[in-house]
Amino acid sequence: MFKEPGEKVYAVGCLLMVGFALFVVIRGATTPHPNKIRTQELSHIKQCGIAALLYAVDYHDRLPVAERWMSCVLPYAKDDVSVFVNVLNEQSHMPSSPASPQTGKYGNIFLQDHSEKLQAGIPKPDETIMLFTSRLLSWNATSGLETAAPSFTAYGGTKRIYVCFTDSSALSIKFDDLAGYDSKTGERKARLSR
Repeated sequence: MFKEPGEKVYAVGCLLMVGFALFVVIRGATTPHPNKIRTQELSHIKQCGIAALLYAVDYHDRLPVAERWMSCVLPYAKDDVSVFVNVLNEQSHMPSSPASPQTGKYGNIFLQDHSEKLQAGIPKPDETIMLFTSRLLSWNATSGLETAAPSFTAYGGTKRIYVCFTDSSALSIKFDDLAGYDSKTGERKARLSR
């Protein structure tokens, strides 16, 4: 089979290289890219915002009760619990069953001050935060902006956070720019750099 002593070493080396190449290809195909995860997280918080606005349409333009916001908007999110999961938080995980979503860990927070607020009572919906990512990982989590935590660190070391405004637009802003928002109402106090 092997005529020369070096042929066996060459064959083993080739097999190792092919095996390593396959490992790299499979690993790359199964590991999500950070930008894909960030896009998914932005999509999740936007879907939560849209679900809250759809809820308001059915309830006389009132936003959901803060203490039950996820339970209220779940039907408007097509009963898909995954939209509430913060995919960037390493501790987040899906609930044990869709029938009992309270067992999962989440990371999107509904601003306490917006509880049952009329949409018309929000002066600048495109500049008022309704939802944001946080390290509070409970079902129906609600608080003020003081519990916000950076969602990720962008290239260059800038800490960023995902927010959804009361018009359901969602984006990532610099974490330091949260100081430009009222921590209770979520209304913008100063011009920001996005």
